[in-house]
Amino acid sequence: MNLKQKLFRSVLLLLIVLLFAVPVSAEMLGDMVLPEVTVEESAPALESAATGTLDFTIYGTYDYYRARNLTTKLNNQRTARGLSTFTMDPTLTNLAMQRAAELAVYYSSTRPDGTTTDDMMNAAGYSNGGAYHLFGGPSTAADAAANIFNNDSIYWCDSSYRSIGVGCYRQDNGTWFWAVIYYTDVVNSGSVPTSAQSKTNIPISLKDAYGDPYLVGFDGTAMYLNAGKSSKVSMYVVNQELGDNYIVYLSGGFTLQTSNKSIASVSGQTVTGVSAGTATIKIVFGDITYSVPYKVSAAVTAPKVTVTNDAATGKIKLSWNKVSNATKYKIYRSKTGNTGTFSLINTVTGTSTINKNAVAGQKYYYYVVAVTANGKTSAKSNVVSRMCDLARPDVSITLTNAGKPKLTWNAVSGATKYQIFRSKTGKDGTFSRIYTVTGTSYTNTNAANYTVYYYKVKAVASNTNANSAFSVKDVISSTAFNVHNGVANKTIITQINNKRANAGVPALTWDSANLMAAKIRAAEIKNKFSTNRPNGTSTDALYTAYGVQYEMILGGSTSAATMVDYVMGRYDLSKVCLDASFTRAVAVRNGSYWAILFR
Repeated sequence: MNLKQKLFRSVLLLLIVLLFAVPVSAEMLGDMVLPEVTVEESAPALESAATGTLDFTIYGTYDYYRARNLTTKLNNQRTARGLSTFTMDPTLTNLAMQRAAELAVYYSSTRPDGTTTDDMMNAAGYSNGGAYHLFGGPSTAADAAANIFNNDSIYWCDSSYRSIGVGCYRQDNGTWFWAVIYYTDVVNSGSVPTSAQSKTNIPISLKDAYGDPYLVGFDGTAMYLNAGKSSKVSMYVVNQELGDNYIVYLSGGFTLQTSNKSIASVSGQTVTGVSAGTATIKIVFGDITYSVPYKVSAAVTAPKVTVTNDAATGKIKLSWNKVSNATKYKIYRSKTGNTGTFSLINTVTGTSTINKNAVAGQKYYYYVVAVTANGKTSAKSNVVSRMCDLARPDVSITLTNAGKPKLTWNAVSGATKYQIFRSKTGKDGTFSRIYTVTGTSYTNTNAANYTVYYYKVKAVASNTNANSAFSVKDVISSTAFNVHNGVANKTIITQINNKRANAGVPALTWDSANLMAAKIRAAEIKNKFSTNRPNGTSTDALYTAYGVQYEMILGGSTSAATMVDYVMGRYDLSKVCLDASFTRAVAVRNGSYWAILFR
């Protein structure tokens, strides 16, 4: 018994299609997004009419998950009507998956090879009678079910059909095709996969069954290559039932030939540029042969190199532009000038490197070569030169018991002395050299009390051209008192945070960067309790330097709990403690005096 067909191709059968509500028209495909053929302007697509039979493969996804979901939705409706549910037949499902994929190439009730779905089923041993429904467009099982229910299909509710095969095929361009096959007997009740499966070689046999030539094409976007670069050739067929711009790319079925493998080689569907020149690539697909010239450019270009010193280490740092097709870069070095003997010192995949074994005081010369994946190399880059510097000192700063700034730093290898620079006008202000020492510390004994100073240190080599970069700039304020009697107190910050939590305000974090500023102020208010510094000057310069936004000074108790109770009892002070705009704080107690700094 022949299958009851759901789709018809011939325009002559249009009246019959309408009479039986068997949609094959664009209406059924109205929601489908059809990809246009787009190629680079410099390499237009080539398209030809073909006859005979073409055997090829396509790729896409067999979505068993959606297929099973559609079966469930059909069974739910059958149950609601008192009918037995379909058994999902894995053999029928595989046939349906094949038919769904074939619709992408040839949207018709007839298969691309000119046979019918009946023929396919008979060949698989399903010859006692069945029906099928083919359609495209829906991307979900729910929409697919609606398509079946809304198109007068009666097979899903026909009690004579007991098994079902559902095919759901998705192209990489996002277009979906469905095939539903109904059968009267349960032949195979085995298991059906539960998830989507990517397919790369779905077989298709396409013939001009109705005497109409079909269109095949070559997407010629890869007609220009650099040596060492590969490009995949893309062949397609046109599904003319859906419109001349609806194309399906092939995963196999055509072959490539090259006229000169020393210029361009071929492997599978890929063309690789080998050396400069032009080679003709033949693309053979059925009775169609394209001869496409591939122009291969010369090997990768040479990188452009710049050189500087790494500020922290003083080592020489090379940087260059990314070179097209390069997968790595070789770095060569010489000590004897541009025309001296260069040796390979490193190979990297990035676009910069630091010459870590360079010796301070030595001048070096460098060039870089780009290398492709297949071993092709660029010409030498420009030669650059640079002297390796000393590493910069790592400086820390504190105050002596007399309140004077004291700087200490690590010994720098190769340094003969150290220069100390100072500014009173900020980190970006004017610095003057105030002293030179051979050791690793310096106390600024002539610093004026209550003055904010900025310091930086430079390591000096016997060859002064190799002096280090400046250390990171440090700030501190001198004072007239011993700040080290002050003790950091996190307890009071914790208790303030408890109050903030009760008010729904985020907690403050401990601001260790401003600990010295808090020690300075705690020592000063112990001597003279005032919002100004002991000499009557404002704290603005101090707090601007440290980034402090609010100072809270307290006195009278050594108990953190007592001070917090006092603060929370005052509206102005409690408002500060509960201010959500403050995120960091530090506290120092000196005797019974407290300095709490917020920002």
